[in-house]
Order: sequence, then structure tokens, then C-alpha cells
Amino acid sequence: MKEKDAKFDSERRLIMYVEKNNGAYSPIETGSYMIETHFDDFLEKRKHLETDLNKKLIGSEISPIEYYRVFLNIGIADLASRVGISSHKVKKHMTPEHFGSIKIDLIQKYADVFRVPVANLFQLFDLQDKNISLKQEKTQNPFISINNIRNNDRA
Repeated sequence: MKEKDAKFDSERRLIMYVEKNNGAYSPIETGSYMIETHFDDFLEKRKHLETDLNKKLIGSEISPIEYYRVFLNIGIADLASRVGISSHKVKKHMTPEHFGSIKIDLIQKYADVFRVPVANLFQLFDLQDKNISLKQEKTQNPFISINNIRNNDRA
């Protein structure tokens, strides 16, 4: 990368080695290239991924194990190792049919790996407003309910 292409104004600082006009390489301090050029795209793609995974989870196409595994970008073998079971069992737990047979101590291990409360493996939140009332709705997936949170000030 040329020196002129590496200069960004950003609060996040980064040291880059760049090619100077004389052909020599040296370090410069600059803003984060990735944040300045790709961060908005990353956030948009994450939102689309979350929306897609929510639809699949509600439609009983995937289990909460698969939801968090994909959203957090954890490989099957890595998840199996962290939970202490075989990859084959993790693959089974990624389906709604087998999710219901998981014992609570194993659910807790999954929740610990995903860094979420156990309850989050059984529900989604649909946040509408901050002044709240809560209404729970069933989904096609018997293990997942949607908690609708509404603003009490609006008619």
C-alpha cells in the first residue's frame, strides 16, 4: 500500500508499514482502514444474518444451538471441544428434533460457550420501545417463544 492510501482520520489508531515515494517501507500511524472502509457493510451484513437466523429459528428449521453457533461464527468441532461432546452430537443438537433431548447440564455448557443466560436458548426478544409491556407469543418451534415488548404510552 502506498503512504497516501493509508491515511485515515479515526479515533482508532493503527500502525501500518507503507511504501514511501522513494520505494522504502516505513511505519506510519493512521486511523483504522478496516473501520473506515468496511465497518458499515459489516454491521449491515450482521443485521441480515440475525434476521435470517431469527426466521429459521422461529420456523423450526434450526435449533438455538445452530442459531448461536452461526451468529458467533463458531465451528462445529470447536463447539464440540468447548462443550465436551462429539461433533456428531453437536450436529444433532443443531436441529429442533434433537434439541429437546439435551439435558439441562449440557444446555448450561452451551450457554456458557455462547456467553448467554440459559433462558436465551429458549426465547427471542422483539424490542419495540423503552416504556415496556411484555406479551409472549408461541412459534412453530416448541422451544422458542417471542417476547413482544411494547410502549405503554402509545395507544
